[in-house]
Amino acid sequence: MTTFKEHGYNLEFPAEWELEFDEETLHEITLHSPNGAFWALTRRPAFVKPDDLLQEGLKALTKEYAEAEVSTAFEEYSTRRLDGFNLDFFYLDLPCMAMIRTIRFGTFTYFLYIQTMDQSSTMLDELKAITRYWVENLEIMEYEAVPFAGFSVSERPEDEKDEEDEECDCGHHHGHDCDCGHHHHQD
Repeated sequence: MTTFKEHGYNLEFPAEWELEFDEETLHEITLHSPNGAFWALTRRPAFVKPDDLLQEGLKALTKEYAEAEVSTAFEEYSTRRLDGFNLDFFYLDLPCMAMIRTIRFGTFTYFLYIQTMDQSSTMLDELKAITRYWVENLEIMEYEAVPFAGFSVSERPEDEKDEEDEECDCGHHHGHDCDCGHHHHQD
């Protein structure tokens, strides 16, 4: 296994996989397997709504793969939940599977995109192991450590706030991952 721990990312993946990291923006990382599967992660400021990223990703994929069968999905690792969609489709007459997931954690909203033609249990186990390791080792980072082009990192726009962001009596913001690292659901 190979590990990558830089710029707030903490990943472990098979040694034969190739890592591609955007050194310029620090916000995109992709792992490629020798057989064509990939695991791609993008992060945005936390005020970007996870559902907005999911809908944008789903729209792009269903435009590219119009015959895709789409189902809602989620995964939980420890106390952290990733919501999203699974897509099954054909590419070059071969069956493919894609998974898109989001999670808001600390100061970021993450978008995960996984795609594979190899749907063997071995490949799916490898992809889930990469995801599990990443989610269980998420670290809280401050915006200042990772600036975003086009986003004001010092404050969140007031018009981006919604009812999910209201603080309750327990002191947590419900409907997303708070700085304690746990996902809180609305009551």
